[in-house]
Amino acid sequence: MNLGLDDPARTAELSGYVWSVAWLANLLPNTSFAFTPVFGGPTLEGSAAASLRVRLLPLVAAFLRAYSKKSFRAFLREVRR
Repeated sequence: MNLGLDDPARTAELSGYVWSVAWLANLLPNTSFAFTPVFGGPTLEGSAAASLRVRLLPLVAAFLRAYSKKSFRAFLREVRR
């Protein structure tokens, strides 16, 4: 993340606030946070990426367990209409 304000002193102050909170993000596993102050003028640039892992077997098992109930099948028929 690149962040700059119109005043270099305000940019430095904001940098201190951001870094004082950013360490929390770095405590999480597989997480990193980078911040660069830009003292040349108003700037806001950044990017983010994330990944998600889902185990499908418990989801499929729960759906099949629910689908075995007549009331759930009736609910699905209503939703399709």
